[in-house]
Amino acid sequence: MDTPTAFSAFRWRRISFYVLAFFVSVHFAFSYLTLTFPMVPLGPYLQLQTRTPFRYRVFPVLIHDGYQFVLDHLHVQFPALNPPVNTPDNWFMSLLAIASMFTALVFTARTIVHVTGRREYRWLAFALALIGYFNYTLVLNRNQFYPYDIPMVAAFAGLTYFAVTRNYLLFALWFIPSMVTKETATFGILLFFLLNVRREQWRAVTAYCAALGLVAMAIKYVLYRTLYQPCPECVVLAESHLLANLTQFANPLFWISFASTFAYLWIVLLCVWRLADERLRRAFAILFAVWFAVLLKTTIMRELRLFGDMSPFFVVVLASGVGAWLDGRRGGGEQAVIS
Repeated sequence: MDTPTAFSAFRWRRISFYVLAFFVSVHFAFSYLTLTFPMVPLGPYLQLQTRTPFRYRVFPVLIHDGYQFVLDHLHVQFPALNPPVNTPDNWFMSLLAIASMFTALVFTARTIVHVTGRREYRWLAFALALIGYFNYTLVLNRNQFYPYDIPMVAAFAGLTYFAVTRNYLLFALWFIPSMVTKETATFGILLFFLLNVRREQWRAVTAYCAALGLVAMAIKYVLYRTLYQPCPECVVLAESHLLANLTQFANPLFWISFASTFAYLWIVLLCVWRLADERLRRAFAILFAVWFAVLLKTTIMRELRLFGDMSPFFVVVLASGVGAWLDGRRGGGEQAVIS
């Protein structure tokens, strides 16, 4: 049983983590909104006046409606300060980005503790914030702003946690708003399958994932029927970017930019790859391969933000390997109780 002194030390370490996570989230949010350039203007997006597929990624809009309802009834008006907190819409996006990064850090930290069995390794979750700076604000020529990007990081962090902890109910409940935030939530189904199919009968896991696939298609159909509006004068998004992406591979500037994916921490992951949990690293390898193949055809690969959604799982795999290396350095020892 922990002594009062040990319990107090643990409590203060945990409080310190949350305080630091908050300040890091604030700094990241303000940096993100200041240094990026709007690909999707915030005002029209919040009024559902953007073209598809951006119009379908509606969850932040729903949060904004609730946020505005509360402010109107409480007669609250934030002051106009320096950017990015100089307009009501920018205030909302700043608060949403802060809450999203903070949520992602907390979910990632809890997943790391669950995987490693050590509370002190929760600090490795801050690698997620570092990755955020590289994948969203420091991208060469493509540091673009999309209102749903950071909320989707939080969404995938939650999906990762519930997949790792095998929480079928909460994964499904979290999946619905994640799917309404961005379609990359469907990769969470693959992640859940890869992490759980060997733990119990494959038919149950396959049926569960198939049911979630049907839910995803139903959500997309409802969004299409509800929000689609033809726009002949709009620029039509190309259905395939494969040729353009392959052309980019001949550009040395693309190599430099792409190498910064995951804040160069993929180098550390390679160093501790064999020490990481086998189930986690195998799932990551398959997920990344599928993710890369899909993005190669459907999106512009220069936008490293496209890999940001899977960064919470990347950090968990990385922490598994680093944690095993640290345990080996200090000769193992009794594992901490999972918090």
